[in-house]
Amino acid sequence: MGDADTPVEQRRVSVLSGIYYDYRVTVEDKCDDGTIVNSDMTNIGFAKSTGTVTGRIAYGSSGTAVQGVDVTMTMTNSEGKEAEQYHSIYFSDATGVVTWPYPSSDYAASLFAGDFSIQLWLYPETFSKSLIAHLGGNAGLGMTASGQLTFSNGSTTYTFNGITLQKESYNHVVLTRSGTTLTCYVLTKDGGSGEPTVQKATLTIAGSQWPLTNASQFELGRFKGAADELRLWAKCLSEADIVGNYDHLLVGDEQQLETYWTFDEGLRTQFFDYSRDGSNYHKHHGLIGSNAQTSTLTPGALRLRAKTDAEGFPSPAQAPPIQSFHSTVFTSSTPTRRCSMWAITHSYIPPTLRTSRRSPWRDASPTPAPTSPSRAYSSTWTDSCRPTTARCSRPMPMESTGSACPSADTMLRPSSAGTR
Repeated sequence: MGDADTPVEQRRVSVLSGIYYDYRVTVEDKCDDGTIVNSDMTNIGFAKSTGTVTGRIAYGSSGTAVQGVDVTMTMTNSEGKEAEQYHSIYFSDATGVVTWPYPSSDYAASLFAGDFSIQLWLYPETFSKSLIAHLGGNAGLGMTASGQLTFSNGSTTYTFNGITLQKESYNHVVLTRSGTTLTCYVLTKDGGSGEPTVQKATLTIAGSQWPLTNASQFELGRFKGAADELRLWAKCLSEADIVGNYDHLLVGDEQQLETYWTFDEGLRTQFFDYSRDGSNYHKHHGLIGSNAQTSTLTPGALRLRAKTDAEGFPSPAQAPPIQSFHSTVFTSSTPTRRCSMWAITHSYIPPTLRTSRRSPWRDASPTPAPTSPSRAYSSTWTDSCRPTTARCSRPMPMESTGSACPSADTMLRPSSAGTR
């Protein structure tokens, strides 16, 4: 069918970052007898358009870096107020669920037979006996009617004694496996700085008892409340790993990160997996079922944030899909007495142009020049801010260079007005 010399028509239109589109590809074949046969394929477009922030925070007249300084990135609207940036999944009753069809019939049995970790935020409005994270074959992480966490291997349900969820509050819940040992963590934080409160309990269970052969899908839900930021790892996270990453968004290419759902798309029927190996996305996308919907009820402790390393560079963190903005406020805090220099470059680069597997806040390898619609803004200033409190909090103004200390209310704005 068809002629190799038949011209191919390509139609291209400009697309906006942050908008999801349905794409249709139509193949039109002209047969030898003159008949025309059309074949269509339709799918939603998927790509994670990320922002890259590079820079260094140093203090004192000599520009000495300070390790452990918090750096937070917040999207604001034209009025200078925090804009809607994050979403979660809300279940209106105990039948609400989201699902992810496994890539193959032996996928779950293979993945969960070895070390793994399931990490997520849970907000139970009420407690009910249910499987929260259903791995298949009635195996998974659950809770009791009193808010205790459990694990079922398909035939027996075990309780993690000594740890209980907080009702009507976000709890960071982690289930890890190392050999035959299951460990469950619950982290809570009331706000402010400091370390979270950690509850921990362990169980011993034989992996051969798990009925995951031919498991077809992963399910999340079956309780009234919300869930956010689910991460599935093909390794056992340590307590230090969990405390180190529970309160900030991931890059997506972390070692042995198998599935990563932020739920921040705000779509009605589906959500995307941002885990990847380099530029190869795993595409473990999920579907939103009945009695489940996106929500702006999100954990207050979960933010786009990082801590400076020994050289003063924020690491590890990344700007996730923040494609449309009026201004972005960068805030740093430290108990030191002087803030000397903060040089920031803020750019939007398609994931296909990214070359570094290190933290996108500070790329070790050269970053290719951004192409449309990517844009870059940069500014450097030096100031000396005398201490009035133990906290130095200064948003960076993108349009100024000088020695004057900016006000705490100054916004970081691109040199061109308006949104992208």
